[in-house]
Amino acid sequence: MNDETADPARAQVRDLAGERSLCSVFQRTARRVADRVALRRHDTDDELTWADYDERVRAIAEGLHSLGLRAGDTLAIQLTSRPEFHLVDTAALHLGATTVSVYNTLPVEEIEYVLRDSAASIVVTETTFLENVDEARQRAGISTLVVVDPAAGTAALSLADVAAMTSPGFDFESAWRSVTPDTIATLVYTSGTTGKPKGVELSHRSLLGNQQALNSAIGIVDGATGISYLPMAHVAERHLSHYRAFVGGMSITCCSDIRAIPEVLRELHPGYFFSPPRLWEKFRAAILSRATPETEPSLQRMISLGAALEQARRGGGDLDPRQAQELEDLQARVGKPILAGLGLDRIEVALIGSAPVSPELGAFYLALGLPLIEAYGITECGAFASFGRPDDFRVGTVGKPVDGSEIELAEDGEILVRSAYLMSGYRNRPELTADAIDSEGWLHTGDIGSWDADGYLSIIDRKKELIINAAGKNMSPANIEAKLRESSPLIGPVVAVGDGRPYIVALIVPDPEALAQYAKANGFGELSTAQLAEHPDVRRHIADAVRAANSKLARVEQIKRFRLLPVEWSPGSDELSPTMKVRRKPIHTKYAAEIAELYEQERYAVDPARPGDRTEAAVH
Repeated sequence: MNDETADPARAQVRDLAGERSLCSVFQRTARRVADRVALRRHDTDDELTWADYDERVRAIAEGLHSLGLRAGDTLAIQLTSRPEFHLVDTAALHLGATTVSVYNTLPVEEIEYVLRDSAASIVVTETTFLENVDEARQRAGISTLVVVDPAAGTAALSLADVAAMTSPGFDFESAWRSVTPDTIATLVYTSGTTGKPKGVELSHRSLLGNQQALNSAIGIVDGATGISYLPMAHVAERHLSHYRAFVGGMSITCCSDIRAIPEVLRELHPGYFFSPPRLWEKFRAAILSRATPETEPSLQRMISLGAALEQARRGGGDLDPRQAQELEDLQARVGKPILAGLGLDRIEVALIGSAPVSPELGAFYLALGLPLIEAYGITECGAFASFGRPDDFRVGTVGKPVDGSEIELAEDGEILVRSAYLMSGYRNRPELTADAIDSEGWLHTGDIGSWDADGYLSIIDRKKELIINAAGKNMSPANIEAKLRESSPLIGPVVAVGDGRPYIVALIVPDPEALAQYAKANGFGELSTAQLAEHPDVRRHIADAVRAANSKLARVEQIKRFRLLPVEWSPGSDELSPTMKVRRKPIHTKYAAEIAELYEQERYAVDPARPGDRTEAAVH
């Protein structure tokens, strides 16, 4: 039975090797599962079947064609996670055009830069972002603006207006069938921490190759449910909730507010879920905080067995039969209800990535019976280079190279990737493209990694972010920060500091929800965040957490002083990227005075009674 006639609930996912473009994959799926729900919003009853999706794409593609969008042109999109993104992006793909998503948190100047550099000719946005986008597109000289949800009196075209337009002589079938593997499908702008953002050009070949790699690494249940909630300007989200749906006929629920994700999970019980570590950390904190005196012993025993399993597998072994049976029983009796309460009990594959993951976090979910599958890649390789497999993973590693990719480590440990699915290049930056991909086809990622004895890859840190202390010792700040976040649910984002310094200090931002709950439970819930940051009980709790983290770190890596900042760092802020990675250079600049005080004032010491530490670097 082929995939055109198979049971739609569990249809065989087609091998993508022979596909020319994402358009052909979309069209095949739209015909095969026409009546299945394709797109919906979590806060409305509106939904589109795959037949509806295809019909809307055809209409919008013709409207965009009537506005002058042609193969090779660029269309810019600044939208929250909503069905209109999928409709507009897919319509543009069928014209052979390139789409570029703009991060929703960018200021006018940076939006203008992306619009100019990408040579966008049409901009699509929503009312929330209209003021900034309109100013940026006028500065960039772009005449066509589409607003998907225009308020009364708005002069811009609506998406309904576009869909109603006709273009004499336009042939939709001919347009999408003319898209080639080398056509640039999307342009993804990478972080500009070392200068202006670079536009990474990804072809249909690159994106299809990455999707095929996902097929072989983690498979897919045809028709599975998924959630789209992270920025589409991030290539992993594009793959996992947009292009992945083309491949597997998935039903995607769009959620525009990350704070609603717990509610959406409980409603949907999805088959696939991807998140950076921070959300998984918050789920774990919630699980631990809800434990009762009756459930606490079983939960702790399950966690202990999970840690033992992780250690055993790290050495290539497993639990003994008695322990394995005990863990299986606990997962059925304790773990499954916990996961069901979070909406995570039907997950086929739980994915984690985009930031360092601590082994302790992985072991916790392994204990519950929900292994977190780690992945590694950068935008320039199309998204994915290495992946854990559901039947072959190791906690604390990003698995093994995906099919079609080679990975080697340079002498200094830098990860090099070679495949047929790398980027086509940086837009308008041929010299930087030549720097990134050498004459033998190896992409220099800028990440430092290591292999274990069984061929699993671990990520140590960004090459440019390694801390080299005053004594010349190299350390990974990400490793130090992960251990610290692991030690208390009150701890949110962390930045370890120590480059050229005698010892490590840390800036710690509290998790606002966990801190509020802790304060309320301990009788001082009326205090402000600033007051809580200075409260002696909170200070003692965080100091204990720092000591717990230090017990898992080499002496030279241990945090000697810390400062709890009375602020909140939000995704897309000066301090955090939209995918919740810390922005080290801006943080070091913005908090330069606070960092200086950490090295000057003894009151920030983890153990104030031990003032030493000033010669710490000299003794290692």
